[in-house]
Amino acid sequence: MRRLCAAFASITLASIIALSTLNHANAGGGCPLIEILVSREGSGGGRASLVCRERVGGVVGWLGVTPGVAVSSQPPQGDLHESFTVTIFLQHPLHSEGFRPILTETVYPLADGGPVALVRSRTIYHEFGLYPRWVVSAGWRTLDPTERMPRVLEVLGMPSPEFQPSPSTGGTGQATESTRSPASLSTVAAGPATDPTRPKPDLITLAFLLTVLATAALLVRRGVARSRKDAQERDATETRVGPGDV
Repeated sequence: MRRLCAAFASITLASIIALSTLNHANAGGGCPLIEILVSREGSGGGRASLVCRERVGGVVGWLGVTPGVAVSSQPPQGDLHESFTVTIFLQHPLHSEGFRPILTETVYPLADGGPVALVRSRTIYHEFGLYPRWVVSAGWRTLDPTERMPRVLEVLGMPSPEFQPSPSTGGTGQATESTRSPASLSTVAAGPATDPTRPKPDLITLAFLLTVLATAALLVRRGVARSRKDAQERDATETRVGPGDV
């Protein structure tokens, strides 16, 4: 009975560990980190920075990789000048040093017609656990010159495009017109807004959970087997030692 109670205690402890791990992966536990790497074309290297996941939304929005953004298969007219590759890495929820890339985009912040960016291959932007995810279409996209470039990209060495205040106020409280319109793409295909696919459990987290539960089940089976063996040995002893032998 004592071994059986110990086995049940092991199951309880394993379940608590597994559930806490799953909750950490789903809820983001504290401050899940995103690594942003910016490398200049031909530089042979780059600069990286770690930011909290909650702050990466502004970077993703400025890069024009959110659902429904218009894309084109043709580059804009004019000189593109120098390019910078932005790669976003997501930290694994169970390993602080494990990062995997979730987005790569080439940005031309100083293009003649205004800042543009190119996603070279179709990808799916998603994070670990139960997070929204969506398809990022391949192609060119214009970057809004009325929005300031995120500070983290500037710190990592990307030159800031010429900022044009919003046409509504121009930062003065009075309606103004921007002197520079967004870059014009040759053939713009309005990408339909795609709803985030239904989130799926993280496979690594599920595998860890199944491993923990399988281990706990094995401990229970061993505990039950030992209890049965002890009971059989006691019965055998009582059979050999009769009342007259005492």
